[in-house]
Amino acid sequence: MTAQRLLGGALVLTRLLPVFLVPPFFGARRVPPALRIGLALAVAALFLPLTPHAPAAPGLLVALALKELLVGLALAFAVAMAFYGAEAGGRLIDLSRGVQAGEGLAPDVPAQPSALGELYGLLAIVLFLTSGGHRLFLASIAHSYEVLPLASFPSASGLWGMTRLVVATSGHVFVLALGMAAPVLAVLFLTDLAIGLLARSTPAIPMYLLALPARTLLGVAAFLAALSVTVPWLGRELGRVLDALAHTISRLAP
Repeated sequence: MTAQRLLGGALVLTRLLPVFLVPPFFGARRVPPALRIGLALAVAALFLPLTPHAPAAPGLLVALALKELLVGLALAFAVAMAFYGAEAGGRLIDLSRGVQAGEGLAPDVPAQPSALGELYGLLAIVLFLTSGGHRLFLASIAHSYEVLPLASFPSASGLWGMTRLVVATSGHVFVLALGMAAPVLAVLFLTDLAIGLLARSTPAIPMYLLALPARTLLGVAAFLAALSVTVPWLGRELGRVLDALAHTISRLAP
């Protein structure tokens, strides 16, 4: 195997590494990085027979490597943002319930994991995997090598589309977080309103002693009741992200 072919394989790996390191559904914090890098190497090895020879010019080779890294990062982050949005929704619920109120009182203390944030993040991963999203994602990445070969650079419209995808999915994190947390936040708001009215009508009863347990229990109950609405909505949002990714890849042609 020639050195140019090996350099071509290294270019393939440069685009694949962010794909296996960034999105949570390939393990993220739960799988050692060495294992994910090994998986990326195994997938890159499958492309070696089809990999063209890398250019001999060092300057062009560096430019192509940077292009591959940026493309891989953009595609990986665009998909990962949907999972971060779901996790942020759970964290927002925990903050509203007062479970992590200590972070606001002692900001110098390291942040503790959010139970509902972890649950929403795992729920998004399960939805993605059971619906075959990982296969569609990998198929889109494989198609990106056909649309944008290793030795080519994307067109101006392709660069603009990729930038728009990253910006749109980054902003969509807030939409997902609020959408996942909205039912519980509404229940907590009504709970605070009811506690406030009771405190004014019966000042002899120390309502502040009942407020935190009531908000915690009602928050969990609202979270469980809202799953029948939030889970299908999250599945549709993940599908829209994959559609946007496939559309952006189709515009990367030089």
